[in-house]
Amino acid sequence: MIYVLRRLGHTAVVLLGVSIVVFALIQLVPGDPVRLALGTRFSQESYDALRAASGLDQPLPEQFFGYLGGAITGDLGVSFRSGEPVTLILLERLPATISLAVAGMIVAMLIAFPLGIYAATHAGRASDAIVRIISQAGVSVPDFWMALLLILGLSATLQVLPSSGYVPITEDPVEWLRHVTIPAITVGLIAGSIMTRYVRSSVLEVLGADHVRTARSKGLRERVVNARHVVRNALVPVITVGGVQLATMLGGVIVVEVVVAWPGLGRLVFDAVAARDYPVIQGAVLLVAVIFLLINLLVDLLYARIDPRIRLS
Repeated sequence: MIYVLRRLGHTAVVLLGVSIVVFALIQLVPGDPVRLALGTRFSQESYDALRAASGLDQPLPEQFFGYLGGAITGDLGVSFRSGEPVTLILLERLPATISLAVAGMIVAMLIAFPLGIYAATHAGRASDAIVRIISQAGVSVPDFWMALLLILGLSATLQVLPSSGYVPITEDPVEWLRHVTIPAITVGLIAGSIMTRYVRSSVLEVLGADHVRTARSKGLRERVVNARHVVRNALVPVITVGGVQLATMLGGVIVVEVVVAWPGLGRLVFDAVAARDYPVIQGAVLLVAVIFLLINLLVDLLYARIDPRIRLS
């Protein structure tokens, strides 16, 4: 409990630093967001009113502390473009991002664990080399190119899946599955390729450990040795990589979401940057930072759960 409280305190400090950096960078961006939000024709009265409502007429220290105080209470400001609260906009986009991240992570694990374990248990053979080549190719291929190839093959040619769009899983699970398949495979293939290499290395290291040789000397079958003594001990470094990949997906896979028109956080950030919607950019970056920090905390807690030898202090 003390460890969790201490980590939460560190999280608060990191979020403060993130807020300062993002606020400073946004102030350095050239251009007037109020002028851009109003368009080409506007009156001075409307310009002054929106600038005052956004707090941009105040000195920079007052703007920052006003934003920080609002963020603590959950008030991230109002979007320049739509006039809606940023918190509400983020909450509307979050379900799409979570559903894509979960689906993508399932694809990644279905790829990484079987291939990584198989390559490690067949190290030095031709099958091991093939798995390593495939994983390297998966890491090297750009995500937007992978998405375009899947759209061309599964949507344009075979016409079995929609090329874009989003249907909430609560409305129609079948249609959600059809729409999420292409983006989930795209992000899952890339994350799975990265994780495959770590699974292989981790399992290969554990296979040479003393307790594994002892289990084999007792006459246990190879399948039992791998299931009971190898895989669990190899999970700790894999969980770290998996946590980073999951946090990346939850933070929004910008290019993939733009290509397949997925209304998640990545697409939101892309549109906000194009429109210079500063409150949305600040809120989205802060939310992504929170996601990364919380997942890192969960990963650390899982270490002790999987390996009793690890003590959190």
